Amino acid sequence: MSNTDSASPAPEHDIETEDHVALGEDYALTASFVEKVVDAADDGDGMRLRGLLEDLHPADVADLMGFLTSEHRAVVVQWLPPDLLADTLPELDDGIREEVLERVPHLTLAEALQELDSDDAAAVVEDLEDDQREKVLAAMPEEDRAAIESSLGYPEDSAGRLMQREVMAAPLFWNVGDTIDHVRRQG
Repeated sequence: MSNTDSASPAPEHDIETEDHVALGEDYALTASFVEKVVDAADDGDGMRLRGLLEDLHPADVADLMGFLTSEHRAVVVQWLPPDLLADTLPELDDGIREEVLERVPHLTLAEALQELDSDDAAAVVEDLEDDQREKVLAAMPEEDRAAIESSLGYPEDSAGRLMQREVMAAPLFWNVGDTIDHVRRQG
């Protein structure tokens, strides 16, 4: 029997899988994951950043932003897909959200806000400087812009400001099947 017969093959490590182990047993971000993000940001490796972040929950991305320096946040934000950016913005601490909003181009922010419910989008737009708010709203479709502007017309912390504008109504005579069919057709 030769040495090669008794030796078991070395286990193959999937680097991509290892990169995505972001949460520890306590469901908190691991220090090694944060370090990988910092290294990718330092290297300007946007594709690696996107790969590291794409499977994270928006609340975890918000937590990650709290661990990063301002410079690292600026790099990370550039590589967040608009849908993940949209879902992350309402989760960020106020100070970090303001800093992030200053660094996001208005067209990217307008695209991201279209992914949010009107109440969350209004809360984000409310944090923008006046000139940035005008640019972002001007870049949005009329329907989305009107919903946000309507929300912002109400006093802060009032029901009008906090409620969502997206509503679907069904006539009383419809049964559940009719209603589900209508919802499916309307998307």
